[in-house]
Amino acid sequence: MKRVALAVTAGVVVSAIVVGTASGTQRFASTTSNSTPKWKVVRSVQGGFTLAVPGSWTAIPPDKSTPGVVLEAFDMKRSTASAPYGVLVVVVPGSGRSLGALSARVLRAAHHQPVVGPITARRIHLPAGRAEVVRYRVRVQGKDMAFADYALVVRGKSVMLSYVVPHALVDAYRATFTRSAESFHVGG
Repeated sequence: MKRVALAVTAGVVVSAIVVGTASGTQRFASTTSNSTPKWKVVRSVQGGFTLAVPGSWTAIPPDKSTPGVVLEAFDMKRSTASAPYGVLVVVVPGSGRSLGALSARVLRAAHHQPVVGPITARRIHLPAGRAEVVRYRVRVQGKDMAFADYALVVRGKSVMLSYVVPHALVDAYRATFTRSAESFHVGG
């Protein structure tokens, strides 16, 4: 299915955890530019997470074979099994309330992938709190995929937002990933 490559990476990061389902959307303030897509907010049923994504992306029920995934959203028109365009939201077990422990776990998982080029990590501040963004490129089935994994601890939950697109498009999607990650919210 379209989420195979992204699910493989997220599956390495998490061990075993309850998987939720995603449902529902609501409108997010659209931009005034004709070249920028409208945005919508997608919700996870488990965990109370919301995340803004481009209007062309579709929230789908999480693949229950990948532990910890509570939300998936992809551009279904552009994604293929080996080249997804989208995001997974993963609750990572065993990291507790420590951003340092979670970041180390995400970095270890990235190092176990077929990485092409450098892995970069940088501490940032999102509206939901302090985070670390880990960026890297993975070669999957002969295709280079760019990942931006945002690790953060919110309300005692260790969460990873894992964005992916074909590497050739990473610069075009960087602002999309940032805007989406900045919209991440837990609870009401």
